[in-house]
Amino acid sequence: MIIRSLSYLSLVLMLAACGAEDNSEPTFLEGSWLESDCVDYNDEETEFGHVIFTFDGLNVEVLNRVYDNSSCEGSPILEGQLNGTFKLGKEVILGSGDTVTQFLITINSVVATPYTIAKADNLNQDEYCEFSDWESNVKKPIFDCRFPEEGDNQIKEIAKVEGNQLLRGDFEQKGDDGYSIVLDVSNPFIKQ
Repeated sequence: MIIRSLSYLSLVLMLAACGAEDNSEPTFLEGSWLESDCVDYNDEETEFGHVIFTFDGLNVEVLNRVYDNSSCEGSPILEGQLNGTFKLGKEVILGSGDTVTQFLITINSVVATPYTIAKADNLNQDEYCEFSDWESNVKKPIFDCRFPEEGDNQIKEIAKVEGNQLLRGDFEQKGDDGYSIVLDVSNPFIKQ
C-alpha cells in the first residue's frame, strides 16, 4: 500500500510546471496548487490521497497527503514531502494543438511522516525503505530508497496553465525524448 502511495508521489512530482529564468522573480505559478481529485492509491480502497504543489521561484515543494477516506478529508494518515528545483526547457506544440512547456525537475530531498500509530506500524511491518523503527509524527528521510540510482531524481515533464488550472503531462504517454506528449486534462490542479 505505502509503496504504491509513495510511487504515486514520485510520479506525481512530474506534474510540476515551469517558472522564470531568474530564481528571484516570481512566476505565474507562484503559490500553491491542489490536485482536484482524491485518488485511490490501492486495490483494497483503504488509502486515498491528493497532492499540493507550492512554487517559489525555481523551487518546488510537493506534499502528498494520504487519507483513510475517499474524500481526502480530516487528518492525513501519512504525508510525503519532496523538495527540488526545476529548469525550463522549450515550448512545444502537441498533437492536440496545445502549446506546453517542457521542464526538468531535480529532486533534492524526500521525507515521509506517518501520522497515526497504525500507519507507522504498517510501515514497520513492511520494513518500508528498510526502516523498522517508524514512529507516528516523526519524519524519515527516504531519498535513497525512492531514487536509488544516480539520475533517477531527474524527471522530464510538460505543463500548461489555463486560468486557475495547472495541467500536467500524462506520464503514461512519453515521447522518445522522455517528455510527455499528451496533457492530462482529467485531473487538473487548482490554484489555492
